[in-house]
Amino acid sequence: MPCGDRRNSRADWRLEPSPVTRPRSRILAVLALLAALPAVAFATGIEGTPRDDLLRGSQQADTLTGLGGDDELRAFDGDDTLDGGPGDDRLLAGRGADTLVGGPGADRLIAGPGRDVLRGGPGSDVLAARDGEPDTIHCGPGGRDRATLDLVDVIADATPQRPDGACELVDRAPPKTG
Repeated sequence: MPCGDRRNSRADWRLEPSPVTRPRSRILAVLALLAALPAVAFATGIEGTPRDDLLRGSQQADTLTGLGGDDELRAFDGDDTLDGGPGDDRLLAGRGADTLVGGPGADRLIAGPGRDVLRGGPGSDVLAARDGEPDTIHCGPGGRDRATLDLVDVIADATPQRPDGACELVDRAPPKTG
């Protein structure tokens, strides 16, 4: 049949009740109800393996767990929790109030935009929080931890006698610009 044939150029878009379709008024009512609902965001949990993993978060509040191995965990948006587990891990915060936990090993924890919490754990860790946001720093036991901070960051276990708390090396400077 030629392309211009009536059977090929006409479609029937009517919604009629049948065993497969519902009455149009019910469909419109359901669509109106769905449109009135607020956006829903779900927290996501991603777990790695005992090997080296690269785990990336989403725009929601994520929980990323690296388990063993030398992992790289990257947050995105949302208030995320990143736990590297054992191994020499690299944890990068995203936007939001993120919590980064290094675990045993020589870990590198990097704060992002938002009020983050960085927990080093056992081992020689690097905690970098020079982002202009007031972050909370917990250097871990053992090892030789280095914290690169700006002036608004707080070392959680600091005292007047030990202003650097459990952190062995602390470098404070104004936040990076631009």
